[in-house]
Amino acid sequence: MIDGLSEGDARGLLHETPARFGKENSAKLMGYQMAVAYTGSTVLPPLFGFIATHTSIAFFPFILVAFLFAMWMSSESVNRKIKNTNAVRGAEISQAEGS
Repeated sequence: MIDGLSEGDARGLLHETPARFGKENSAKLMGYQMAVAYTGSTVLPPLFGFIATHTSIAFFPFILVAFLFAMWMSSESVNRKIKNTNAVRGAEISQAEGS
């Protein structure tokens, strides 16, 4: 465990992109990751400020939890897809070696 994160939780970090998606895909995917991160950090604070101005700052913890949940679900979805892809590739390799 590193800084409160289990090994499974730390796999979705930006530096893991080449290992998880291959070096041939990593540059493009890292570009997408950074674009979404910068877009989110640019758009979300003013959006929340607008919402808080018209409602209450008391919604902040709920919005924060909603975004954390969405990020967690997205990460788990990618983990599941990668696991399934790796299982299929492993089965194909086993079949090729057995033939």
